[in-house]
Amino acid sequence: MQTRAQTYASRPATLFLTVGSTLFPSLTTIALSPAFLDVLFASGVQRLLVQYGRAELPLPDGVMITKRSDKADGHINFEWPGRGAQYKAYQDAKGTKGAYGYGEGPKMEVELIMFTERFGGEVKDAKWVISHAGSGSILTVLHTPRPLLVVPNTDLMDNHQAQLAEALGGGVDGEGEGYLLVSTLEDLLDKLPKLLDEDYTPKPFPKVETDRFKKILDETAGFGS
Repeated sequence: MQTRAQTYASRPATLFLTVGSTLFPSLTTIALSPAFLDVLFASGVQRLLVQYGRAELPLPDGVMITKRSDKADGHINFEWPGRGAQYKAYQDAKGTKGAYGYGEGPKMEVELIMFTERFGGEVKDAKWVISHAGSGSILTVLHTPRPLLVVPNTDLMDNHQAQLAEALGGGVDGEGEGYLLVSTLEDLLDKLPKLLDEDYTPKPFPKVETDRFKKILDETAGFGS
């Protein structure tokens, strides 16, 4: 059996961030912030894939776009040089914002897609996953499995997503199954290092106990006895 290191040796270390079919602009905005990108780069992430739905994308100022789809699929690629490169945005003589001074050295590839028809494949190709708290997305990642950090969308009408994530992970009170990590938007930068730590090993999700997931869903939705 291959080790975790051998499994990913032949492809870039990818973090897949997904919001599913819902709008979660507050998460995608953080994911494209310089502070978030710097943490990923410094932690050895070589590729960030963001599935952003129909949210507006506030790209970091001055990034060098390497690919932009001419289709209506919102597909954009750019490179992030991280802290090791000189990437100050500058003003030219006319006051027009210029490109980052990328210089030489390694860079992190950032790929943005609105939606994907191969969600399971993207999860398998990733080394880590950050997801909204949709039950379908969570179950796919847990069964793959990949280290998972769930960020519930507290702007939704109810808090069932947050309850589900805390039940499967370990919420603020530390109680939960331990299958995944949970974070608020405000704490996301602080939780990232644990997700990306090579020594982090979540509790394996029982593949044969699909009723276990249904039971947790029923309990968080108020259908449990």
